[in-house]
Amino acid sequence: MQNIALKLEACKVTLGVPFDESRKKMCPVYKRLRDYLEARGWTRKHYHAENVHNGGMCCFKYERLEPIDSDIDGILYTVEVTIRGTETTCIVNITVDSFDPKDRMKSLNHESEAALLDSLVVLLRKSETHNA
Repeated sequence: MQNIALKLEACKVTLGVPFDESRKKMCPVYKRLRDYLEARGWTRKHYHAENVHNGGMCCFKYERLEPIDSDIDGILYTVEVTIRGTETTCIVNITVDSFDPKDRMKSLNHESEAALLDSLVVLLRKSETHNA
């Protein structure tokens, strides 16, 4: 398992309601990660959003099964993200893990987890809306 927490500047786009998918203007961190993962064949398994205090919180999870040539069926990757936005900051926690699909207690490929996490961090740091 690999994880990271990024502290970004507050988002001015969403005006304190960052996680409503029905709005035209949605949280750019969520949108950027969602679009990136879905374009690469990831499947959304969980999404929860709520408004708290002067901002909001969003949790979502994506999974992808990557077939490999070995004695196991493949590697099941998961990406879990929690975004907490306020008027002054945006905290993004990202966790990447990989498992044997038949035994979720057995974590597998730490090198590929780190590479995936790095690519997500680079994606967010290139965001024009937030500064990491």
